[in-house]
Amino acid sequence: MHRIVSLTRPAISDYIGLFRSNKTVFMRVNMVLKYLVKHPNGGKALKLELKDKRFYKVGIYRIIYAIESNFLRIYSIDYSH
Repeated sequence: MHRIVSLTRPAISDYIGLFRSNKTVFMRVNMVLKYLVKHPNGGKALKLELKDKRFYKVGIYRIIYAIESNFLRIYSIDYSH
């Protein structure tokens, strides 16, 4: 099944910022996004009020996403504290 990757406005801002600041991690994030398109359940499920979302760690960064019909919606690409 083909999925369309959709980024929210905050995720677009995170993605552009990552491209500008760290191209190596940006490339790793791109590889993970391609992986998640094929294996959307590859990340860990979140709990409580975020239970419909999942996350996948790339180094110190976390990709927060959800599977919505044919969409892989990316909510955030941010570093872990």
